Amino acid sequence: MVIRYGFSEKKINYIKVKGLSGYYSVRECKGEHDPLFVKTHTFFDESNHHYLFFISLDVIGIDSTLRYKVKKIIKENVLTDSHKFDLFLFATHTHSGPSGMINTNKKIKSGLTGIFGDYDSYMEEHLILLITESIVLSKYKMKTFNYSISKTNIHKVATNRHQPSKKIDQIMTVFEIITDTSKTAIVNYSCHPTVLSSSNYLISADFLSGFYEKMNESFDLVSFINGSSANISTRFTREKQSFSQSRFFSNSLYGQFIREKEYLKEKETLERISFVEKSIRLKTKDVSNISKREEQISIEELKWKLKEENSVEESRLIEVEIEGKRATIKMKDTLNDISSIKVPFWIGLLDSQLIVFIPGEITSNLTEKLRSKYQALIFSLTNDYLFYFAEKDLYKTDMYEAQSSFFKVGEAEKLINKIEEHIKSFTCYNMLC
Repeated sequence: MVIRYGFSEKKINYIKVKGLSGYYSVRECKGEHDPLFVKTHTFFDESNHHYLFFISLDVIGIDSTLRYKVKKIIKENVLTDSHKFDLFLFATHTHSGPSGMINTNKKIKSGLTGIFGDYDSYMEEHLILLITESIVLSKYKMKTFNYSISKTNIHKVATNRHQPSKKIDQIMTVFEIITDTSKTAIVNYSCHPTVLSSSNYLISADFLSGFYEKMNESFDLVSFINGSSANISTRFTREKQSFSQSRFFSNSLYGQFIREKEYLKEKETLERISFVEKSIRLKTKDVSNISKREEQISIEELKWKLKEENSVEESRLIEVEIEGKRATIKMKDTLNDISSIKVPFWIGLLDSQLIVFIPGEITSNLTEKLRSKYQALIFSLTNDYLFYFAEKDLYKTDMYEAQSSFFKVGEAEKLINKIEEHIKSFTCYNMLC
């Protein structure tokens, strides 16, 4: 079996960006601090006529509408009928990227316009063009390659964003792909790239920008795929929300990778690519008892509390509570008349390395079993954005991740159990059990 590899990147045109999303409410875009990219890694299994496209975008989220349209173009205009393919679109989750990425025309996402803005069909067309061009360019560069996998235990960049002492996934995994003329990397790390605040009006990949810059000293292309980051951020590690602080974390990530990485595999030949798509139907929250008026009154009371003399940590926790109240109001708008949602997920193998793909933000606690028991990598914010997947304990304490979830308490655990069930059959089918 021969598997070839190619790569490409395209810059997102900031002139086409109308607003910035990620914080309530959508902000005006006043220019570009650093560029955003579409980055493509293409693998081609010659024996099975099978393409694998890993495409990372510096945006807040990916909607299934975008993926559907890209898949259609690939089928009709890029590949021949004899070729099969798997397409994975990943959002880095910068909160200083274009609004309009989430299709709020869909009933289930209609309440999310305050954070994400109205769906932008012009941005969609621009991204479809960039993705298609990037795929075509990557196919022209196909070469044989070797790969390495390293892990780095990252310190003092991110914590649990509610209780900083709680255990989180701190491992940064890097796939290095080496041909005779190039060296690229796919970086998987769990953290909200949100050093910059809602007072920023400039386009930015946040701390990923400086990280890309430093990594590009050694690599021809570096892309980022987020992990179990729903409850992980720089809230308690940053001293300020500025570009200089963002750069500090960029340098820290790069420095720790250079100094402390440990290779699990070095310069091996990739011999197996295998992926499967599954789904589960999860029950949604009962929102009938939510009073939007009472939640809004609570928000106003918390805003007054913010004006009092608080420590930095106290202020940040009040801000989180406000965000949670807003999320509760959004759920009232969104989930009326919707009792369940079909949730897709994907399981993949690159040789023996297991990867689980989640269409939204998922907490570190939820994926701990998959990561420890199966050494699975978690690729989140993949192919769609179904908001948050949170564990039962976060519902008990009414934490933001639970308030921002479409799903009833306990449903996220059902998702994990279903994934584990399919992992067992999938890995046995691929003779790894």
